[in-house]
Amino acid sequence: MTTEPPNQALKAIWRDQPTENMNMSVAELHVKAQRFQLRSRLVLTINYVTTTLIAGLFGWGVATAPNWLSRLGCAIGVLFGLAFGWWAHQRRPGRMPAAQSPGTTILEFHRRELERARVRFRTMLIFLVPVLLSSGLITAGAYAMRPSTSLLHRPALIALLIVAWVVVAWRRQRQYAQKIQRQIDEWDAVRLE
Repeated sequence: MTTEPPNQALKAIWRDQPTENMNMSVAELHVKAQRFQLRSRLVLTINYVTTTLIAGLFGWGVATAPNWLSRLGCAIGVLFGLAFGWWAHQRRPGRMPAAQSPGTTILEFHRRELERARVRFRTMLIFLVPVLLSSGLITAGAYAMRPSTSLLHRPALIALLIVAWVVVAWRRQRQYAQKIQRQIDEWDAVRLE
């Protein structure tokens, strides 16, 4: 008898089943890897645009903010945008092997790319810290200008929004991690023809 809860035991049995080997030609392998590369490059482009928008909007905030608290919050936002861009750049896809490359080379390359595509929830939480700090300083600066019109007197609403963001981000990250793991398992089961 196992000490694991029933759901975990069933998941372990399901996960430990031998996978069915898939036969795939080198050409099919190359096409699948290319599709993944295209999606990765699209995500990278979106991340670069996001970085530019974050840094640009917060940079504009640094130049036009009415007080030093808001300017400091915007400056942290600019630094966050640049850090996000650097992180995205470090995760850019590698160069695809040539179509004439042996199948094992393409298979190993694509598996490495799938491993690199994983995003840990811990990373998302690390990025949450400067967002919260920046938002808090900008809100405090707005509150200092007009104490009666700020959301600062509604901390429960702000806390609820933050908790909702963390829960949604955690669920999305978990779904994405499961999807990546399924793809890795599929690639591990591939046998070249």
